[in-house]
Amino acid sequence: MRLTIAARALLAGLVAVLAACSGDKGTDPEPQPGDVTVIEAVGLAFTPDRVTIPVGRKVRWVYRSGPAHDVASETNLWPRAPLDASARTFEFTFNTPGTYRYRCTPHSTNFNVGTGQMNGVIVVQ
Repeated sequence: MRLTIAARALLAGLVAVLAACSGDKGTDPEPQPGDVTVIEAVGLAFTPDRVTIPVGRKVRWVYRSGPAHDVASETNLWPRAPLDASARTFEFTFNTPGTYRYRCTPHSTNFNVGTGQMNGVIVVQ
């Protein structure tokens, strides 16, 4: 009889551990400062071209396809960064709340999102 009681206790403990580890698979966890938001340079567009992130979040621009690109800040917050087959990524951490616009200088003449040009905006809250 002792073996049966011990087996039941072990089984109950195992079920409790598995339940605690399983979590809710239907929702994403809240983003944490320090996480990375990815923006892709695909063809002649940044995807997505608008993101809202928390303070302390890093944004990573990734070259996927198309001609050579770059990422230029409207306010020169970072130096113009190439994005092409040899420089495939650029990262920047946003530590101050605000709205930050950027563009690809060879493929956009302005920083206005929605004009059909290669540009984007990051809102940091």
